[in-house]
Amino acid sequence: MIIRNLALQHRLPENVWATGFSLLHAAGGLGYGAAALLTAGLIDATTPAVTIVVRTALTTLIGLIAGLGERTGTKKTGPTPAGKPHPQHTTT
Repeated sequence: MIIRNLALQHRLPENVWATGFSLLHAAGGLGYGAAALLTAGLIDATTPAVTIVVRTALTTLIGLIAGLGERTGTKKTGPTPAGKPHPQHTTT
C-alpha cells in the first residue's frame, strides 16, 4: 500500500492528492470486500486448502498484472539538465 501511495503521489499534482488517495483507498476497500466474498464462496464449495491456493494464485496474478501496468505506464525520462531544476508542485 505504501508503494501504491508513493506512486500516486508522484503522478498526481498536489492539489488533487485528496481525491486520488480517497479513490485509492475506496478501491482497496472494494478489493477486500470482493476477496471476502470469494473466500466465503470457495470455503463453502471446496476445502480450506484449495481456497488458500486459489486466493494465493489470484493475488499473485493481480500483483503481476499491476506491476506490468506500472512498468508500461511509466514514462522514461532522462536526468534533469544542469541548471534546470524540477518544477515545484503548486498548491491552490
